[in-house]
Amino acid sequence: MSVKKPEPDLDETAIPKERPCLMCRTKFLSLWSGERICNRCKTSGVWRAGIQWTSGRNAS
Repeated sequence: MSVKKPEPDLDETAIPKERPCLMCRTKFLSLWSGERICNRCKTSGVWRAGIQWTSGRNAS
């Protein structure tokens, strides 16, 4: 099964916004509303391998 990455909706109304990364919580400049993982985390082995990751909080 292949998971397709959503395409960014980059139009004239898209405004870059500072958002917290969903993995490390570091703030980064997100170029579109669907970009929620920072570039540093996207280059990590966990992200690239597609391993399910939890933040260490109680997962249910």
